[in-house]
Amino acid sequence: MKKWGKQTDLSLKFFNYGPENVVSLKFIHCILEIKMAMAETNYVAKKLSHEKYIAIKKTCELLLKSNKYNDRFVTSYWQTGSGTQIHMNVNEVISVLASTPKMYIDPHDDVNMSMSSNDVIPTAIQILIWNEHKILMNALKKWMKTIKSQSEKFKNKIKVGRTHLQNALPVSYGQVWEGYYSVLNNCCKTIQQNLDEILELPLGGTAVGTGVHTDDLVIKTFIKIFHRNTGMLFKKPPNYFYLTEYHSNVQMYTLSICNLATAIYKTVNDIRFMSSNTFSEIQIPDNEPGSSIMPGKVNPTQCEALLMICGQVFGNQSSINFACSQGNFELNVFKPLLIKNILENFELLSTGIEHFNDFCMKGIHPIEQHERVFENPINLTLFSEKYSYNIIAKIVRLWEKIGFKNFIKKNNQFEKKLNDRKFLIHEK
Repeated sequence: MKKWGKQTDLSLKFFNYGPENVVSLKFIHCILEIKMAMAETNYVAKKLSHEKYIAIKKTCELLLKSNKYNDRFVTSYWQTGSGTQIHMNVNEVISVLASTPKMYIDPHDDVNMSMSSNDVIPTAIQILIWNEHKILMNALKKWMKTIKSQSEKFKNKIKVGRTHLQNALPVSYGQVWEGYYSVLNNCCKTIQQNLDEILELPLGGTAVGTGVHTDDLVIKTFIKIFHRNTGMLFKKPPNYFYLTEYHSNVQMYTLSICNLATAIYKTVNDIRFMSSNTFSEIQIPDNEPGSSIMPGKVNPTQCEALLMICGQVFGNQSSINFACSQGNFELNVFKPLLIKNILENFELLSTGIEHFNDFCMKGIHPIEQHERVFENPINLTLFSEKYSYNIIAKIVRLWEKIGFKNFIKKNNQFEKKLNDRKFLIHEK
C-alpha cells in the first residue's frame, strides 16, 4: 500500500538530506490543524461535500493523535523555498488515508481546496510560534518565580558590587536578583506585544496574495472554526501581500526572543563568575564531576550549557534575519529555513531555561565575604557628598596604604556607618 503520492516521491529523489534534516512533526501538526479547519470551512461554504469533509477531518484527527503514521512525513528542510514539498507531503498523506475504494480524496482539489503553499506555510509558521511561545513562557515564568523568591530570601546578604570588573559599592544579593527578575519581566512584555502581530492570518492570500480560489466569507469562517478547535484567534489582515513576501511580523517576534537570549546570557554569565573561585560569592549545586582528571572540581556546567544555547540562538537569528530578507517580488522563498531556525531557538531556550532553573538556580546559596564587603575602601564613596570627591579620594588612598584596621583607628568617625548594612547598600 502506498504511503503518499507522486510529489513526495519526487521530493525524496531530489531533496534527500537524511533523517536528521526531516521537517519536525511539530510543524506538520500545524499544517494538519489548518487542513482540518479548512475542510470544515469548505463544507460550510458548500464547496466540499459532507462525505469528503468528514473523511479529511477524521484523517487529520488520526494523524494528530496517533504516532502510527509519523514515518509518512519525510520531506527535508532543504528544498524549494516556498515549502511546497512539505505541504504536498501532508496533502498526499491525508489523501491516501482518507480515500476509499468508493471515494477518492484528491490532494489538490479536495485537501488543498481554497489554499496554496504560499499561504498555508506562513500560516503554519505563525501557529508554530503560537504553540511554542506558551512552552517557552511557562519555562521562563518558573525561572522568574525562583529568582523572585530568592531576591526576598537573599535581601539581607551583601556582596561587592562591580563596574568594569573592579570593586565598586556594595549591593545586596536581593537587589541584584531583583535586577535579574526585572529584565526578564520586561523581555516577557516585549515578546507578548510582538505575539499579537503573529495573529494576522496569511491564509486567504493563496497563490500570490490576491486571494484566488477563496473569498472573505471563507476566511472569516475559517477564523471562527480554527479558534474553536485550537483557542488561537487569528484576525484578517489589511493586506495579504506583506505576510507572504516579508514575514516582518515573524522577524519582529523572533528578535524579541533574541533580546531575551541576550538578557539570559548576561544574567547567567554573572552567576557563572560569582560561582568562580576568583569571586566565591555564590555556591552552585555539585551535580556531577567537573573534571576527568581533577577530583572534587565543581564547574558551572548548567551555566555553560545555557550560554552556548544563547550563542546558538544568536546565530539562528542571523539566519532568520537573512531568510526574512529573501522576498522575491510576491513570495519569500526561504520559508523552510525560517521553520528550522525558529523551532530550534524555541526548543533550545525552553529546555535550557528549565534545566538551568531546576539543576542550578534553585540550589544557589550566597556566600557573604565580610572582609571583602566591609573592608572595601570604595565604600567611602558614600561620604563624598558630605566631604567632597577630592577629599574622599585622598582618604581612599590612605586606607589603601595603611590598611583597614589602622585606618579605622585613626578615622573612627567612619566606623559606625561603614558597618551599617542599610547605609552601605543605600537602602531607603
